[in-house]
Amino acid sequence: TANFTNVSNAKTIKYRLTYDASNGKQGASGNIKVGSKDKNLSRKLLLGTCSKNVCTYHRNVKNIKLSVDYTLKSGGIISYTKTIK
Repeated sequence: TANFTNVSNAKTIKYRLTYDASNGKQGASGNIKVGSKDKNLSRKLLLGTCSKNVCTYHRNVKNIKLSVDYTLKSGGIISYTKTIK
């Protein structure tokens, strides 16, 4: 789960998750429009793939990197990156 806190000054949140798994480089991304009453938001990010309601979780996950761009209501952008080896 990716938790985004204190987002009341943000207009949008763009996130990118990349990681290495036993079957190669994997990733997910998305955009969140922040509502006027939102203070904290979260998204569940599955480290795997799903097809026809069957999910397969990736094994041997490493080098996880989450990059987030907060576009502020004022027009500025704040970028944040977290890496877990």
